[in-house]
Amino acid sequence: MTEYEAERRLHHPAETVFAAVADLHHADEWGPGDLHVRGHDGDLTTVDKGGSEEGDGGVRGLARIRPEQMRVEWGVEGSPDYTGWIQVMHADEGHSRVVVHLSFLGHRREAHPGPAADAVQRRLEDGLDRLADRLGA
Repeated sequence: MTEYEAERRLHHPAETVFAAVADLHHADEWGPGDLHVRGHDGDLTTVDKGGSEEGDGGVRGLARIRPEQMRVEWGVEGSPDYTGWIQVMHADEGHSRVVVHLSFLGHRREAHPGPAADAVQRRLEDGLDRLADRLGA
């Protein structure tokens, strides 16, 4: 298993940051991009990466919003080869910390050192930059 993580301190309260992160309809603004939210089943949300909002093509994933923990978790439906989470935490007054984490298993390129692994780390850091920009940090 290979794990990646990036962290950022934001100049916004944790509740504000979590509200932005938990709004999965805008996850493509800070996440890996090209995400389409399709539906909800209890606390699970169906998300497609690639394809269209109607769910044709792409990879089907599931996301779980955990408001009590200020955390969003996701993965590929039916496969343990890719999972991730983003955690928002309180920092000093009016600020927060955000950690985003990805795990890759198996034979995926991202599970091994090299250009794909470097690209994953850059995407995590770029995603936190985009989240900060979206919030006007």
